[in-house]
Amino acid sequence: MNADSNNKSSKQLLKKAYDCKSHEFEALLEKINEELAKNKDDQDALTAKLVLTSKMAVKRADSKIDS
Repeated sequence: MNADSNNKSSKQLLKKAYDCKSHEFEALLEKINEELAKNKDDQDALTAKLVLTSKMAVKRADSKIDS
């Protein structure tokens, strides 16, 4: 895969991180981690991971409040 292709993939992952539903969290996190394994300095993939893990934390906190 070339740099342009990797960049497109990272941008798509970032968009998915913003738009994903809670049942998609784990599968998407796995894809993001795979992208980061290829390039640990990929800013879009790092941001996607930050967005997704933040959403996961909020969901977890909300579920503890509801309990």
